Amino acid sequence: MPHFQCIVVILLACTVCGSSSLQAQTPPFVLRDTFGRDLAGHEIALLDWEGYIANPAIRLAITSGGGVHPKNYPVRIELAADGESLMFNLHSRMTAAGPRKTMFLESPDDTASFRMSVFPDRDSAHEVYRLTVTLIDAMQARVTSAYTIRIVDQDRKRPIEFPILIDFSHDQTGFFDNQTARDLTLQAAEDCAYFLDDPGYEPVAVGDEVAWIWNSDGFKEGREVTNSSPFTGFLLFAHGIDHEPLHSGSNASDRRDHCFQHINGVKQQLRRSGTISIETAGNWNRLGWRFGGPQDRDAWLSSNGNAVANDYYSIARHEIAHALTFHEGNTGYAQHRTGGQLANGAINGYLGAPAAVDVKEHFYDTIDPVSGFGVFGNEYGGDMPRVRWLITKFELLAMEAAGHTLRRTSPFVPLRMAGPTRVAIAAGVATAIHVTASGGIPAYHFELLQGRLPDGLTLDPFQGVLAGTPTEQGVFPLTLVVRDQDPAGRTATHGVTLVVSD
Repeated sequence: MPHFQCIVVILLACTVCGSSSLQAQTPPFVLRDTFGRDLAGHEIALLDWEGYIANPAIRLAITSGGGVHPKNYPVRIELAADGESLMFNLHSRMTAAGPRKTMFLESPDDTASFRMSVFPDRDSAHEVYRLTVTLIDAMQARVTSAYTIRIVDQDRKRPIEFPILIDFSHDQTGFFDNQTARDLTLQAAEDCAYFLDDPGYEPVAVGDEVAWIWNSDGFKEGREVTNSSPFTGFLLFAHGIDHEPLHSGSNASDRRDHCFQHINGVKQQLRRSGTISIETAGNWNRLGWRFGGPQDRDAWLSSNGNAVANDYYSIARHEIAHALTFHEGNTGYAQHRTGGQLANGAINGYLGAPAAVDVKEHFYDTIDPVSGFGVFGNEYGGDMPRVRWLITKFELLAMEAAGHTLRRTSPFVPLRMAGPTRVAIAAGVATAIHVTASGGIPAYHFELLQGRLPDGLTLDPFQGVLAGTPTEQGVFPLTLVVRDQDPAGRTATHGVTLVVSD
């Protein structure tokens, strides 16, 4: 798999609307990244991970630049971005023109922090947007600066290795006569399947799989059904119901002990099929469903609350995840779910602790640390806008703990550093030595960890370039370190020896 690399630099325009309350020649504010660097003259990189998944929310901050007189605090900060797929952390608003957020600096020593990310898509276009920051002081004087935002899109076309097949034939309500409902259900299943590898499961013969379908009046009585065609992967039976209290449901097919996945005749810990039962009237109300627009462009319009039509994709994907993984019928999941927690080394390392899980198999208080989204079962939580429910990196780790095999995708590509290990240069001659970073969560921050640079050379922390004109001779062993924007504080190092001669 290729490494994913991002090194970005761009000059920016700054427009200032003058006022006597703003001190001339001194910037009134500074936009800083998570490393504390001034982003004037540099762009903001947002990462769109491979697959339809909640993307990293990078940390930014506004600090005083000294251009506002202390008497003119507090000041108001207005953030606006011009891409409808962009988002700020809460409290903020998502609009068709892009997200909006208001913050305050109470004093010259104050800091206004925020997070920013991009909603996932399924193309590989590296879009460019614009962030506008406006400061308004207590005298109503204002200054505005604009910053370029570049989306580093890692999506790519890959065939599905582990198919999730859907059988709509047992729906008795007519709900799935709606082709849009079918298409969104298939899309939600494919979005889950994208992250899964095929470990070599055996095919299932016609009639060998047994699942349970509820009658159309809800979770009262039902019947067993079987697969009408042979399949390999996971078979999902989808049907509609209409009942009080107006909620959907799902389960793994656990009515027969033999209905587990098998590899070379050995029973595995995951079921071969499941059922999703979709409430036809809506989600906890009778307001119907919002089926989304072209390319999910209005996926942010529904909060999925009780008083609005809910986003159908969100609920369908949630129920698919229950049937596929988060159900006690999947013994691999049940094995790791002990004492009201789901835990293994990967989950504990990612969250810093086990994930609490309730009797409904919901991770009710877990927030994904990288994206800021509430995870599976906590979709009404989190630090980001409560919009379409998305797969998170945590959910993938939980699926792996349950027994699924994840295929290698960009959310799991580690931070790496590369470059020459020994370079001969001449004193008095201009030089530029490049080291690069890949993986992790760009943008990157390069530093000198050990050693001393020869006089005349400097290290660019944004680009990882050792540049200048060395003025002293000698051998200079160096260790460079790069950091990315992962909140876990990941680092990678690289050693290079500079030999400076006359």
